[in-house]
Amino acid sequence: RALGMGGASIAIADDATASSWNPAGLCVLEKPEASVAYQPSAQYTTQYAAASYEQRSPLSSPTTVYTYRYDPETYQATSRAFDFASVTFPFRIGRLKLVPQGNYQRVIDFGLDADYGAPWTRNYVYRSGATTSTISSRYADTGRGDTSGGIDLVAASLGLSFTPKLYLGVAVNRWRNGSEGPGNYSWTAAHTDSRGAHGESSVSTRNLVDEYSGTSLNLGLLLKPSDKIRFGVVYKSGFSMTYDYKYKAETTTTSDRTGVRSTVQDILRTGTIQWPWTLGAGVAFL
Repeated sequence: RALGMGGASIAIADDATASSWNPAGLCVLEKPEASVAYQPSAQYTTQYAAASYEQRSPLSSPTTVYTYRYDPETYQATSRAFDFASVTFPFRIGRLKLVPQGNYQRVIDFGLDADYGAPWTRNYVYRSGATTSTISSRYADTGRGDTSGGIDLVAASLGLSFTPKLYLGVAVNRWRNGSEGPGNYSWTAAHTDSRGAHGESSVSTRNLVDEYSGTSLNLGLLLKPSDKIRFGVVYKSGFSMTYDYKYKAETTTTSDRTGVRSTVQDILRTGTIQWPWTLGAGVAFL
């Protein structure tokens, strides 16, 4: 609903999700309430058209030229997750109305079970003076990922007002969690070069773990000059989100010519993501 209303939702924000859009809207709530939103199934499908490109390295002789041609490919992923949960308890102290709320939100969903793969070709041409060597390869690859988790937000929010004409609100947001899960990737290839044709295949098992954390603040104001008109303003602070990324892949490649070889790729990476501050405003005519 809020996405469908665009910026106008900032001026209404009259349900449990007000903490995300404008925490001042919590003051609209009159009774204690709890809410849960669950997404039992979502499917993401992307169709990639056929494509080709050429890569040259370096520009001067001897030059290696790679020509890649990709067949059409379909990437499909499914997901399920709890999207939102909240508990709200409005009460009054004299003329002051207070509406505290605790809520959870899955902001970015990483829990995707994905399938992908398509045939593709690579032509490798090496030129040095008058000598040219060519290797043509045809690949067929498949992949499967089974991840869980996402970036979650846990918020403590408070709406307050002395008058039904003006509402104020604040939300302290703790960003956390991440994703983890195994995956596998395999390919087979038929190569042709000056010595004839030969085959090659590879199987890779992968595991990914990443974690994110950070804290931000939402400040909101909601003005109701009449029963028909509402104005809303919300400020969302910028913050630094830290992340830890761990990736490991173990690969076994078998070739008709070189036999079996195994490799291990182990990546550990940490850093920060600078999240920008935003200012939003909305007007609603009821």
